[in-house]
Amino acid sequence: MGILGVPMSFVLTALKQVLFQKACEAQNSGDRLLPLYTKITLGLFALGLVPSAVLFIWSPQLFSWVFGSQWHTAGEYSRSLIVWLMFVFCNTPAVLFARIIRIQRFAFFYELCLLAIRVMALALGGLYLDASRTIVLFSLVGAATNVILILIVGYAVMKKEGHAGVCSK
Repeated sequence: MGILGVPMSFVLTALKQVLFQKACEAQNSGDRLLPLYTKITLGLFALGLVPSAVLFIWSPQLFSWVFGSQWHTAGEYSRSLIVWLMFVFCNTPAVLFARIIRIQRFAFFYELCLLAIRVMALALGGLYLDASRTIVLFSLVGAATNVILILIVGYAVMKKEGHAGVCSK
């Protein structure tokens, strides 16, 4: 994950500081947070889509070309992990906005459940699957849980702003 995570970390480190400040300013001035949340989340998705697609398609070949033929298997594994990492990249606004709208309790229980689900995926994969399929399972579980986090925090922002329809009462 280190090779794949470095460019992602570079972009997200700068974004986190700016986004947190902008979101806090918006909240303190009474502006709506949902448009900012949606814009940044979708923007990150758009920004990560092409590199993720390229890595998903050509990762084994790229790893072999850059690092040598012995890295082909690592490229296969990174192909699987890129699905998860794409949604890790997109969940940055969800993590920040959870703090801003003060749903840290939810975030804490989400992290506990996430840990349990990941451990189960790795344990089941270790018992019943080979390494490649275990990594695919772990990646799909990670992608799904990140999408769920993005949707739940988006709904919480909507609800806080009074735009969740009947459910906001």
